[in-house]
Amino acid sequence: MVTVWINTFIISILIFMVAYVSNAGFLTVIPTLIIIAVSSYTLLKILKRTSFTINHRIARFFIVTVLLALTFLFKYLIFFDSTGVTLALKIILYHLVFLSGLLIGFYEDLPFRDRSWLHIAIIFAIPVIFFILVAKDNPPSSALFVFNRNPFAGYTLSASAILLGFGTRTQPITLLTYVAIVCIALLINSTLGALLAFIMAVLIYFAPRILKNFKLIIGVATLLVFILLPLGFLVMSLPGVENIIIFERLNFVHGLFQNMFRGYKGSWLDLDMATAVRFAPSGDLDMSAIFRILHWIDIFSVLSEGGNSAMLLGGGTDWISENENRFTYRLAAHNEYVRILVEQGLILGISIIASIFAGIWSIRRSHFFIPLFSLTVYFASENLINDFATTSIFFFVLGHTIAFERRS
Repeated sequence: MVTVWINTFIISILIFMVAYVSNAGFLTVIPTLIIIAVSSYTLLKILKRTSFTINHRIARFFIVTVLLALTFLFKYLIFFDSTGVTLALKIILYHLVFLSGLLIGFYEDLPFRDRSWLHIAIIFAIPVIFFILVAKDNPPSSALFVFNRNPFAGYTLSASAILLGFGTRTQPITLLTYVAIVCIALLINSTLGALLAFIMAVLIYFAPRILKNFKLIIGVATLLVFILLPLGFLVMSLPGVENIIIFERLNFVHGLFQNMFRGYKGSWLDLDMATAVRFAPSGDLDMSAIFRILHWIDIFSVLSEGGNSAMLLGGGTDWISENENRFTYRLAAHNEYVRILVEQGLILGISIIASIFAGIWSIRRSHFFIPLFSLTVYFASENLINDFATTSIFFFVLGHTIAFERRS
């Protein structure tokens, strides 16, 4: 059944591309309806086959997910607000998608027919090429969120699991080739947060393997000192490289924080944008990092006006969107963990976040850890829950990988 889900993701992203080109935002509801149908079919089919019993190896993940879904649904119905219906439906569906991946990963075998290159072409390569040629330089679309620059970086990370052979018995490319391809795609996208998240995931995945092998440590150190660092300095010294957007942004952010740590003497809680701009280095002004920090503090400050109950129980699903006019920066949170804590409250929010990281940590030995952990990090700087294409792939691959790792 994993093939059915991969085909579902293929149909979904193709529909999103058609909707983008034709400016037909109403088409984007079709992938949601398809996933409702496929997840319902998956759960009923496998649970019926197992007589509604769950193997103890995955029972903890299954039970926790069901409890979180029921708690969220109960809380949403108690504090019902019709403006949050669409987001609430997506959140419930993510639970079902994760459970579908979990059950398929444990109870279903991978298909014998290898379609990895077809999957790579349609789910990863074609959307990346489409983004570069059609969507990258166009204004952001509120109807087709996935093809905006920052969200598409999230899609790139999520869909990159296909490059590693997800859903097949073979790994079509090596890990180093995979790392190179994803880095190039993110450099073209010029989203610094996604690139840093991916590099962090790669380092965390490879670090234990390198540290266990002394010869490998020597080899990596030699490669770094005598080849990669000199090559890096050579590339950075080439004319025009400093004008590549992502390098411009990296240099600016580094210079900004360096200046602030050296020169800012006040309380960081009192910092405002006007003060931060004074420490900006020369070049195009890119205050996105500072904006996010100030915005997150402001969101929690507004929520705290509701007292301890608001902090513990949250403002409610889609509270941030409904209260944008109360913030200094009238924008979304740009951080899904802030959104979860603010909208669902500290009690449920911490439980949700802890469950996600527990699932990620449990698959740290799988190479799928790299795309999944990188997206988990990227959640901290972008809004992706609304992006159904990216987040549904993430939760399905996570559930499937957790279960598949527990089969033997």
